[in-house]
Amino acid sequence: MKILFVQIRFESNIAIMALSAFLKSKRFQTDILIFDGEKDYISVIKNEIKPDVIGFSSTTVDIKRLLAINRALKKEFNFFSIFGGPHPTFFPEVIEGEPFIDAICIGEGEYAVWELLTNLNESKPITNISNLYIRNREEIHKNSIRPLIEDLDSLPFLDKDIYHKYYANRYLLDNVPIRFASSRGCPYKCTYCFNHKFFELYGIKGNIIRKRSVDSLIREIKEVKTKFNIPVVSFVDDTFCIPMEWIRDFSSKYKKEINLPYTINTRPNTLNKEIAQLLSFSGCYYVSFSIETGDEQLRNRLLKRNLKEQDILQAAQVLHKYGINFTTGNMLGIPGETFNTLRKTVTLNRKCRPHYAWASLFQPFPRLQLTSYAIKEGCFDGDFENIGEDQFTDSPLNLKRKKEIVRFHKFFALAVKYPFLNLLIMVLIKLPFDGFYNWLFKKYKVRFNKPVIEASKPELNRQVNESFLRVLRCYMEDFLDEKKFQGQR
Repeated sequence: MKILFVQIRFESNIAIMALSAFLKSKRFQTDILIFDGEKDYISVIKNEIKPDVIGFSSTTVDIKRLLAINRALKKEFNFFSIFGGPHPTFFPEVIEGEPFIDAICIGEGEYAVWELLTNLNESKPITNISNLYIRNREEIHKNSIRPLIEDLDSLPFLDKDIYHKYYANRYLLDNVPIRFASSRGCPYKCTYCFNHKFFELYGIKGNIIRKRSVDSLIREIKEVKTKFNIPVVSFVDDTFCIPMEWIRDFSSKYKKEINLPYTINTRPNTLNKEIAQLLSFSGCYYVSFSIETGDEQLRNRLLKRNLKEQDILQAAQVLHKYGINFTTGNMLGIPGETFNTLRKTVTLNRKCRPHYAWASLFQPFPRLQLTSYAIKEGCFDGDFENIGEDQFTDSPLNLKRKKEIVRFHKFFALAVKYPFLNLLIMVLIKLPFDGFYNWLFKKYKVRFNKPVIEASKPELNRQVNESFLRVLRCYMEDFLDEKKFQGQR
């Protein structure tokens, strides 16, 4: 029995690679197809791939396009369709309004999909499988959630070979770093994220953060290195730098056994002097962390980030000290946004001096705590029809000076990097040249938000080889500063 995964973005999808690896270990066939334009993929799937099951890993942003693809395929030939990923997990009612969906998977899919394929293959009943909602004619069987997978080391390594056809034309290898995950879950409950719904979904079942052993992660990277000539490694964990003991172990073993540049995502409050030393020593090339807003009231009371400005500035300071590039994440157009709060966000980013100040426009997805607040405060009418299709173009909220805020978003990274442009930007956002502003934003974003991809491999290797000297120099500077302080006392 063969399952085909369909996606619409040119990226290596962690969930698909994890599920494919698990199913292959159970002797099922898997394949991947990326819908990327006007090619006749329906004919390819129907006549060449011929899958028994087609799986769609769907976010809320992509759900409309994936549903349309599924409908088109269902009209052409017979197969079993299953939707998984964030959207079905948090919006399981999608199966009720879409008769072409045969099943949805809520939460982690490895054991649920394995049980589904096994039962389909052996013509056994499928209506009582945990984590799945199953359509049986007009009836939908809604099953309970199974516990989270506690031992991540028990799972096979991500199936990066499934993207081999796309590696062959160099697209993914040249444009997207090879991705790895050292953990699952996030311990924080920001109001603009679905993590709080994840807590509600699982309750006390399992740990919210589950971490792989360093040895398992190192073995996986070594295995991939033997197959692909990769210049840089990308860790996609929400919060990479926890716990401290794990980072210490990782730093030592990664430097010794892998010694490739790598990128991470984390939170500012997880970055301190020791962490920065360990990251720099082991070859961390790029860090992403989010500020969201420079207004402390909005950041902590509304967004529940629980981050002081000092936490953010300290994170930036230690990254600069140890020579690690970083990008800051920001979310403009949140409820309560004004030009005063925008100025605070720009000012805080300028103090941080990131390589790139990334920014999006808040999208009020259903069931987010922040969305409920926006509706309550009257700045969102609850029309979800076109929400989330593009978080960089427009805002669906009713904000004062909304047009100017949306236009300012296009200049945000420029405003942070080049303060002398401030007066010009404030003039430009009053002018209706939105098409040009969108074009400028995309060009600047592509140019400055991909330092890892654009850097040559010799340059990356040079930076990794110099990381030890950089840490040693910082140690000496700290030692001399301490001696000087003691002398002054």
